[in-house]
Amino acid sequence: MAITAKVSGIRRRYVRGKGEVARSVTVTDDAYPGIVAGFDYARGPRGWRLVEVRISQPDEHLPVLAAGAIRDMPTARWQRTAHAHLRAADERRGATQQQLSPQLLRLAEVAGAYRANLAAGLKDPVAAIARDYGVKPGTAGSWVYRARKAGLLGEALSRTAGEDIGRESES
Repeated sequence: MAITAKVSGIRRRYVRGKGEVARSVTVTDDAYPGIVAGFDYARGPRGWRLVEVRISQPDEHLPVLAAGAIRDMPTARWQRTAHAHLRAADERRGATQQQLSPQLLRLAEVAGAYRANLAAGLKDPVAAIARDYGVKPGTAGSWVYRARKAGLLGEALSRTAGEDIGRESES
């Protein structure tokens, strides 16, 4: 199954004196033309927290959205895509290289690559890291494991590629 979901925009909200307090992530999916999914996050003490989900159909010429149609949409996959982009954006804006040891910098880079691979819909993001870095899959898997232990990635989802976004690390 081809991955067709993509983030089409991230809107940031700021409050004077508090900085960035919220983000809205918009996801579209080629498999669901005309449908727009919106995910609103609020910044809390443990990172970003999902506070609202919206499914809309802006094109008035399409058939009316029915509850059954919404129920059958892959909203969980869309939310994982949105959250992966949200976290990857934070990593790009995160700590400077002077604050990180070379080992931690490599793990942060691997965590970012892992999330980008998830956001791109790859079923085996570790294999893609192995290819990109020219290492064996076991080595790439070890890097991902160490990134999780360092708190750069959430806990694994059993035997499925991804991370438990409900239990973000405290950083």
